[in-house]
Amino acid sequence: MARRVPLVLIVLLFSVSSEAAKKPISWETAHVVSQDISSETVGSHNAPYFGVGTPRTVTDSTATSKVVVDVGTIRYTWSERFIVKPVILTVNTDIHFYRDKDWFVVVDAKGKQHRFALVGMEQLPPKN
Repeated sequence: MARRVPLVLIVLLFSVSSEAAKKPISWETAHVVSQDISSETVGSHNAPYFGVGTPRTVTDSTATSKVVVDVGTIRYTWSERFIVKPVILTVNTDIHFYRDKDWFVVVDAKGKQHRFALVGMEQLPPKN
């Protein structure tokens, strides 16, 4: 009678091999040119106050953080939509980021990932 490998062992081996197959993060450096944090109204809806009582009009808004960075000879404009807290970047300093497919990812001091979408890109003139 052949011995059967427990399912837990198979799952464990698969998860270890998939971790080993992940590419290491390739960090890049960018120079922060500017950051603009803003909020705008995008509509409204009726909702009860804290789930009870007479419905009232609630304003819907979206908050974004737009960051301009220089990476070598390219200037990128990134945008992040956030609900709670944006990452605050110091202008005229360097930051580290990595690319995850179409996202530019910055990790804040608390280890939270902030995913920025590319919304603009331009070639910088050569430095003299």
